[in-house]
Amino acid sequence: MSKSNCEELIGILWIMLSLMLFDRECIYFAWVTLSLGIFCQLCSIVFSLMAAIKKRLERKVGTSKENENGR
Repeated sequence: MSKSNCEELIGILWIMLSLMLFDRECIYFAWVTLSLGIFCQLCSIVFSLMAAIKKRLERKVGTSKENENGR
């Protein structure tokens, strides 16, 4: 997680905590927002990992093809 993502998540948590303290009816909205925020962060992490794996596999395939052509 990058620093900006962590700061956004902390900001969301702070807003939801203040909503829950001042208005009990907002607790369901806060939990839905928190769940959605965590889901979005997890999706972001998964997509960045998939991109890194794809890039690494492309490098491996490229080097193995070069080795075969060199022989």
